[in-house]
Amino acid sequence: MNMLIIGNGFDLAHDRPTTYADFLKFLDYILLARDFLADKSQFENNLATDINCCAVKEYILSSFDTRRNPGAETGWNKNTAVQELYECLDNNIWYEYFCSIHKENKIRGNNWIDFEGEIREIIEFLDRKIVNIYDQINCVYDEIASSLSTPDDAPSKLTCFCSKINFTDYKRINKTSGPVTYFNLIEKTYQDLQRLIRCLEIYLDDCVGKMPILHYSPDIWELDIDYVLSFNYTSIPLGIYPSLNAQPHNIHGCAEAKRLPAENNMVLGVNEYWVGDDKNTHTNFNLYKKFVQRIIKETGIDYKRVLRYMQSEDNKRKTVLEVKNSDSPYTNHFYIFGHSLDITDGDILREIIETDDTDTTIFYRDKQQQANQIANLSKVLGQDELLKRTFSISPTIIFKKQADMKEL
Repeated sequence: MNMLIIGNGFDLAHDRPTTYADFLKFLDYILLARDFLADKSQFENNLATDINCCAVKEYILSSFDTRRNPGAETGWNKNTAVQELYECLDNNIWYEYFCSIHKENKIRGNNWIDFEGEIREIIEFLDRKIVNIYDQINCVYDEIASSLSTPDDAPSKLTCFCSKINFTDYKRINKTSGPVTYFNLIEKTYQDLQRLIRCLEIYLDDCVGKMPILHYSPDIWELDIDYVLSFNYTSIPLGIYPSLNAQPHNIHGCAEAKRLPAENNMVLGVNEYWVGDDKNTHTNFNLYKKFVQRIIKETGIDYKRVLRYMQSEDNKRKTVLEVKNSDSPYTNHFYIFGHSLDITDGDILREIIETDDTDTTIFYRDKQQQANQIANLSKVLGQDELLKRTFSISPTIIFKKQADMKEL
């Protein structure tokens, strides 16, 4: 049985603008289009020099054309999706924070794992410093930051984060009054993260999802895949790959802009940072952790059923002839394409790779990506286990360079 596991590199290989930098730039221009006072041609010139993707530019220009007069009771934009973007970004602490550190080149890396790493840095700092979540805090940002930091903490990012806090809308929406506590801070920041995720859903489905696919991967084309596990929020382009027509399991949810925001099932968070018994007692920020979000958002465990079937006698009898005609001595095969193998997805990756009677082929774009994948996989499996699986007579982990994409 053959399983394909894909990450954001799959979308990037198909020329989809799905990096966090693409997303943040899109949001910046959506708001700029709303507030731009000069004529459209000038705005269009600014847009042309900064965004390369034609589909994204067309979407943003369309949002310019559907603007309403400022302060209109029916909203600022006739396009309901664009209007929702405005509302989700209004006083959103995470959007404002990421805009600041991205413009100052303070995000360490270009991948979504680096984006999630920035969330973790703030959340873990708060979690380790807050003693009682019902303690009152001053709404002045510098007092929040200074109350949590010590001279050795170098809290420049925390100070930046706290400078974006505004509880006015939070109090109105949640119908609360009186002193603000750390509980309110946790709730406010999580609600804002969900609003930012909703913006990502609209971007990926209503904009990126409508782009035509012009290239394909020969590596994936040649595979006979029985099951797809996707770490992406996007759908797989239909009709391009003969063996990928079955509905994939989107373990982190999928983007569907037309559904209600409350029905969003997209997982974007951090891995567990407490160890031992501490992870069972320090749970104030568990909503940010991926394993909790997977439960709450019901992204499912379908891949576990497939792993169980791989170990079944029925599957072993079915594939015995395939093994005889194959260079591999193993019954089941995993193919990983476009995934960084970072520790944030380590629990799932470890479960897959360590499945008995399987081998895993990991595709890499270039030697730098391969080196990063090896470093990340060492954290997931442990160095000894990684060496055992790569340096043996019958290795269970094989690295393979991606073939160049081809035009359809």
